[in-house]
Amino acid sequence: MTRRVQLWRDACGDGPGTTAQADAQNRTTVGVGPMATVGLLIVSIVTRKGVVPRAVAHLGIAVGVLGIASEALRFVIEGLYGVYGVLLLVWMSAVGRTLFQLGRRVAPPSTERSAPSPPGVSAARRRVP
Repeated sequence: MTRRVQLWRDACGDGPGTTAQADAQNRTTVGVGPMATVGLLIVSIVTRKGVVPRAVAHLGIAVGVLGIASEALRFVIEGLYGVYGVLLLVWMSAVGRTLFQLGRRVAPPSTERSAPSPPGVSAARRRVP
């Protein structure tokens, strides 16, 4: 048997070690997926009281709850995971747009300096170098 055939069998699941590899890959997604959805939910709850529009924050909360449910029921209801993926993309786009708008709204720092007025000079007549 050639090396190429052995690699093919290992990749297809006919060789040794494929069970351990599949288990490791499955455990990675099982651990990372729920943590990401919980993080999304926490971020959305925190942004609800900030400068982010309420609609974006509420969408994030809904996507976070749906994400937790879809992660928990991934093998039971497969379609739920697809809906979660699409809504996650919509939420990320809304957050990106909001951050872009907030970045454009910030005014550059002022270069004017204020100096104390000398006694007897009104604020309208004072000059700052």
